[in-house]
Amino acid sequence: RDSSWMTFESREHSKVILRKMNGGTKYFIYSIGLRFTKEYHDFLLFEQRWISGCCTPPDYIFLDKNTAEEIERISNTSLIWYEWEEDYIIYFSDSLYNTITYFDLSKNTKHETKLPSNRGISALNIINENYPCDVFQRPPKVKKNYLLLEYYYQHPDFKDSLMTDVVRVRK
Repeated sequence: RDSSWMTFESREHSKVILRKMNGGTKYFIYSIGLRFTKEYHDFLLFEQRWISGCCTPPDYIFLDKNTAEEIERISNTSLIWYEWEEDYIIYFSDSLYNTITYFDLSKNTKHETKLPSNRGISALNIINENYPCDVFQRPPKVKKNYLLLEYYYQHPDFKDSLMTDVVRVRK
């Protein structure tokens, strides 16, 4: 009565509570916190919403389908773009924001693409954004075997302005 929870139950009927909210916060269990997104062959995909409403991207959490253990987490500070209908997510996979990873969720495969040195982090610094997804023009242009992502960056010779470039990300 005074709480809400999200429970994972395995095929063997063992149960794990993934999320629990008590008291007045129980009504927010779907708008903030863990939200189931989609089931894939090897994992379950959840969103971790930090606030209710707009303007803060969620984290994406991948849980093992058999144990509910967290396999991977893509934080909102590395997310670039996601497309559930096409089953992919694009994110920075290094702390300097130079390596872009395309993750094909249905095939459970990843492909990495490098940006020229320091372009990602310089763009975040100059436009004073907290989230990498704000550096990229949306949506990516989808081609047969790759995506084109247009992004902002700071050129070393032109410190007061932003330049744009396109990176080709293999699917």
